[in-house]
Amino acid sequence: MENIAVEILKTFSKDELSNFREFLSSPFFNKSQKLINFFNELIKYYPTFDSKKLTNESLCKNLSSSVEFNQMTFNNLVFDLSTTLKAYLKTLCLEKYRIESNDLFTRELMSRKLFKLAKENNKQMINECTSKPNVDANYYVNMFYLLTDKLNLNKITKPKSNDENVKLTVNTLIDRGKFITFFFLTEMVREYENILTLGKVYDTMPENNFILDFISKTDFLSMIKIVIENEKDKQQCEILKIYYELLLALSNFDNEEYYYRYKTTLLRNVSILSINEKRFHFGRLLRYCLTKNQNHQGNNKFGEELFKIYEYILKNENYVSSITNNMPVELFRDILLHGLRLRKYNWVISFIKKYIKCLNPDRRQNIFHYSLAEYYFNIKKFHKAKQFLSKIIFEEFIYKLDYRNLFLMIHFELEEYESALSLIDSYIHFLRNDKTFSSDYKKRNKKFIKIVNKLILHKTSPNRLTSGFIFIDYNQDYPYKEWINEKVREVEWKIQKAV
Repeated sequence: MENIAVEILKTFSKDELSNFREFLSSPFFNKSQKLINFFNELIKYYPTFDSKKLTNESLCKNLSSSVEFNQMTFNNLVFDLSTTLKAYLKTLCLEKYRIESNDLFTRELMSRKLFKLAKENNKQMINECTSKPNVDANYYVNMFYLLTDKLNLNKITKPKSNDENVKLTVNTLIDRGKFITFFFLTEMVREYENILTLGKVYDTMPENNFILDFISKTDFLSMIKIVIENEKDKQQCEILKIYYELLLALSNFDNEEYYYRYKTTLLRNVSILSINEKRFHFGRLLRYCLTKNQNHQGNNKFGEELFKIYEYILKNENYVSSITNNMPVELFRDILLHGLRLRKYNWVISFIKKYIKCLNPDRRQNIFHYSLAEYYFNIKKFHKAKQFLSKIIFEEFIYKLDYRNLFLMIHFELEEYESALSLIDSYIHFLRNDKTFSSDYKKRNKKFIKIVNKLILHKTSPNRLTSGFIFIDYNQDYPYKEWINEKVREVEWKIQKAV
C-alpha cells in the first residue's frame, strides 16, 4: 500500500508511533474516533506495510464489517490521517528547532502586546544562542532575526531621546549587520564552489550565472579580508579565515600551497565548527584531492593525501549532518574506488562491512552488491564480480554509467564479446539521448567505450590489427584508466613481440 500516510509512518520509530497515538487521541488535534480506529488497523502492518492482506477493502472491512466498501470514504480517512501526521511532524519541528520556534513565539507575544514576556524570551534565546554557538549559516540567520526582534522591542518600549537607548539601538544594528554579512560571505563561497563542481559534471548551467558573475566581477576576497581585519570576535575571524583560504584554493587551483593553507586553517579550527560546517569543509578537501588525483592518476602525492582525508573523515564521522547520520552514497563510492585503486584490498573489505550500515537503508542493498562487484573485479575474480553486479536492481541504481562500464569490462575479461558489443550499442544510445550529463562527462565515457570496442576487435580479429589501430594517449582522461592502460599495453606488447 502506498499513500502519504504510509510513507510518513514508515519513517517512525516505535516511540514516535506511541507518541503519535497520544497526539491523535487528543481532542485538540482530532475529534474523529473513526480516524483513531483506522490508524489502529493500519498500524498492524507496521513497519513495512507490504503485506498482501493489506488492501483498501480489508482495512475498511475491519473497521465495520456490515458497511459496504466506499472508495471516497477510504480516501477521506487517508487524507485526514495524512493531515494529522503532518501536524504531528510540525510539532516535532517546533521542539527540534528551539531557537527558530522561540523567535516565532516572541513575535506572537509582541503581536499581543505582551512586551515584557517577549523581551524575556528574546533575551533568553540570544543568551542560549551565543553561550555555546553552533556556528553555521543557521546560527547567523537566527542571530539576525533575534536581534531584529530586539530592535523592534527597543523601538516600541524605550524612548528614542535617551542616549543609552540610542547607543543600544546602534550597537544592535551593527551586530545585526555583522551576522547578515557573515552569512552572505560564507554562503557565497559555498554557492560558488558548488556551482563550479556541478558545472564539471552536468550540462545545465545558465548563461547568466549570478554567483559566478558576482565573484568574478567583484573583489570578493578583499571583502572577506576587510571583515576579518575589523572583527574583534576571534572565533568569527577564524571561521572567515577558513572560507577565505577556501576561496583562494579555488581561485588558484594549480598552486597546491593554497590547498595546504586551507587544510591547515581548517584542522586548526575544527573544534569550533558545527557538524554541518565540518562536513562541508572536509568535502571541499576531498573534491580538491579528487580532481588533482584524476588529473595525475597513478603517479602523484594526492593519491595518498586523498586516502588520509578519507580515513580522517571516517574516524571522526565528518560525514554526518544535522539532517541525517547516514553517509552519502557518493562518499562511500569514492572511498571504495580509491581504496581499490591503491590496492588496499583488505582495508576495502573491512570498510564495506563496517560502513555499509551507515548508508540510507533504501540504497544499502544495491551499493553493497556494487561494492563487492568492484572488489572482486579488482582482485580478478570476474565470475564473482558478475554475480554481484547482476544482483543490482538497475532502475533503482544511481550509478548507471558505473554499472555499464563495469559490466563491459567483465564481459571483456570473460571473453563474452557478443554481450560486450550489445552493451556498447545500448550504451552509446543512452549517452546520445541523455540530457543531464555534461558534454565533457559524456566524452570521458565515450572514450572508454571506443577503446574497449577496439580491444574487442583486436581479440576477435587479431590479424587485422596494427599498432596504430589501438594507439591511445595515456594522458587522456577516461573511466577505469588504469585497467584500460593495462589492456592496451598488453596489446602493444604482443604486437611488438610478433614483429
